[in-house]
Amino acid sequence: MSKLDGFLKQRKAGAGAPKPSTGSTIAAAMHEQAEAATRVDVRHIPLEAIYTEDQVRDINDDVVAEYASSFRESDSGQPEQPIKVWANPDGRYLVLFGEHRYRAQLLNQKEHGDASGRYQSIIAQVVSGECPTGHARARLQLQENILRNPISPIEIALAVKAAKADGAISSLNDAVAWLGLAGTEKAGTAKKELSQALSLLDDPEASDLVEMVRTGEMKVYKAKNELAARQKEAAKAEREKAAKEASEQAEQRVAELQAQLEEARSSDGEASGNAPSEEELQNEIAKTMEQAKTPKKAENKPSAPQRFAVSYGDALTLLEILNKVAQEKGLESINYSDDGLDRKQWDSIIADRLMQIRNEL
Repeated sequence: MSKLDGFLKQRKAGAGAPKPSTGSTIAAAMHEQAEAATRVDVRHIPLEAIYTEDQVRDINDDVVAEYASSFRESDSGQPEQPIKVWANPDGRYLVLFGEHRYRAQLLNQKEHGDASGRYQSIIAQVVSGECPTGHARARLQLQENILRNPISPIEIALAVKAAKADGAISSLNDAVAWLGLAGTEKAGTAKKELSQALSLLDDPEASDLVEMVRTGEMKVYKAKNELAARQKEAAKAEREKAAKEASEQAEQRVAELQAQLEEARSSDGEASGNAPSEEELQNEIAKTMEQAKTPKKAENKPSAPQRFAVSYGDALTLLEILNKVAQEKGLESINYSDDGLDRKQWDSIIADRLMQIRNEL
């Protein structure tokens, strides 16, 4: 039985592609949506009749080489699963997704092709009609990549940013709908993960974390925690630097005052009327030395703000209002329990979300 016959038999039996291990809530939810898609009109297409345009993912040469090797080891010299192409009225076929497999077969044709024509074509699902373009095609490619290779929240967020920049979407809610997840039980969690990935992309100091999330070395929430820890350390270092500079300035000022004091003492009281007295200089030295011990305390370490008591019911009401505003602005929902809210959770929500929501008003 050929690979083509086997694939068609498998589809008739209702078998689907195996789920990848993506570690991404968005990817997993989109996989469930994409898995139900039907495939029709499967045939062998000559490689010379196929062309490509920009894909949502970068081409990985290692993946291409692995695919090429697996094709050569198969009886048919073809991929296990067809690529998908659009039938251009001019007689050519545009790769909608499966470019890694297409390039792998091109590699086989170049390096291992022979007169038998073993690697001159590739099995493909052909679609006709209107060609998916722009962000519609990007979404299809995201879904297909989820079926083939693990896809990271960063790659999904990059596609969302491109769609937003072009005006296709304007909020997180739009993005979730664009990804086909609106109304699903994973929509809220997917929105949170997408929000975290987008915020990493927007921070120039998080480029290394973005890369680790993209390659699967780090979960997106852990990257956010790491970024927060870095920012905390950076703020601490900045305060310490300011304190050191203030201390050095105070020491320099003390040295200048002591020099003036020595000069005043050696003048035997003949100093001009505008010059400070010894007592004034000594007081100024004492004051400056005291400031050097705790430099610019008020500026570098603000006093603790006043805390106001809020009843449990009022706290829940405030969180409800904040959550409604967040949803209206397309932000991540505020997660809390009506019967399990504690002080630690309240403080965390206020610290993490209040300013974010305020900035959207």
